[in-house]
Order: sequence, then C-alpha cells, then structure tokens
Amino acid sequence: MSVMKSPKHVKTCWIAPSHITEKPWGEERTWHALGSVKGKILYIKEGHRNSLKINRLKEECLFVLKGKIEVEFGSELSFEDPIMHPFKTEELSYGEILNVQSMCPYRIRALTDAQVVEIGNGPVADFIRIEDDYGRE
Repeated sequence: MSVMKSPKHVKTCWIAPSHITEKPWGEERTWHALGSVKGKILYIKEGHRNSLKINRLKEECLFVLKGKIEVEFGSELSFEDPIMHPFKTEELSYGEILNVQSMCPYRIRALTDAQVVEIGNGPVADFIRIEDDYGRE
C-alpha cells in the first residue's frame, strides 16, 4: 500500500548550471549541490599552484581526476608548533584523494596539467589565504 504525500513533501530532481571562473593558475568550474555541499573541478596548469590557505569551517575532499599534483598540507597546529606538527608534501595522481578538515592548511601544485575534483561543505568564501604566488590578498 503506498502513502500519498502532499505536494510540499514530494522530493524531485532538477538541473542547475555550473560556472567557470578564470584563475591565474588555470580555472575552476563550480556548482552547488544539495544543502551546503558544493563542488568544483580545478583545472591547474603544469607548474602552477593555488594559494596556501585554510578553510575556517569548510571541509573538503580533493580527488585527482587527471594528471599529477603535489600537495603541501598540515594540521591545525602546523603554524603554532611546526616541530611537532610539520607540513607534509606528497605526490598524488589519478584516483588518489586528499581529505582536508577545517582549519588545516593546504596547497596544490600541478606537476602536469591536472584536474582535481573538490567536494566540500560549508561557506564558499570561508577561507584565509596565507601565501599566494600571484599577489592576491
């Protein structure tokens, strides 16, 4: 026996646009999913890197879709106590993932032309830029 729902409780599907933003290191295609979930595909040109940054509340999962990247990352204590909580550098390629919790610094450098899928929750403009190769504040 099926239960009829009132129209305000019927779940549905919908189509939404994505947006491209040019960046000095390449470009990003962004979209909004359900609730606070947001997605990006970062297209990073070989030899370029994005900012070293920290997200205050947002947590992210970075999936390498194409190419090879180098990630520099730390814990929330890496700036306060770099001896006990040093930065790490790792190379990632197709299918590998970096999970980033809020307040943890990280940066991506493309060793080859690369595409990285970023899925995150939380506010989009929730980051603190620490260092930038392109003079952005």
